[in-house]
Amino acid sequence: MATVSVIPNAPEHMSDKAAKQWAAAYTKAFTQAKLDYPDNESAQRTVALKSANALLAVPAPTSADEIAKLQEWQVLLREDRTIKNVPTRVCVTVDGRKYAFPIADAAPQSVDLSKMTKEQLIAHAAEVHGLTLEPAAIKADLIAAIQTQAAVTEK
Repeated sequence: MATVSVIPNAPEHMSDKAAKQWAAAYTKAFTQAKLDYPDNESAQRTVALKSANALLAVPAPTSADEIAKLQEWQVLLREDRTIKNVPTRVCVTVDGRKYAFPIADAAPQSVDLSKMTKEQLIAHAAEVHGLTLEPAAIKADLIAAIQTQAAVTEK
């Protein structure tokens, strides 16, 4: 049976266990490719790399809990943020896909509207509540409009 003379290094971000799995997949595919493409080393290496790199595919998470369960090497970014006043877990996986899911057991963050500038209030109203407020309005009216909308959406 044909052997692999040189196995490339697994991607650096992979854990040791995952790197060993990657090398094993490369070796197995390369051995089969030697049979399938006996006089074409370039094709053999291409087939082996494609097979090994299939291990880099990250299963698409469907919840914040699943994001938390992804292995460290599968994730480029994983953090909790507040998006539209909702605690949210976001991540970017090594295959470049982005995910964001509300954190089920977290309560929405309260916002102190009185500490915001008028510009911040207008932006908050648009982002969180879908409201378009007049910049000419006084701050107290802006806060009242936001609180009224918040009370309506909570019911």
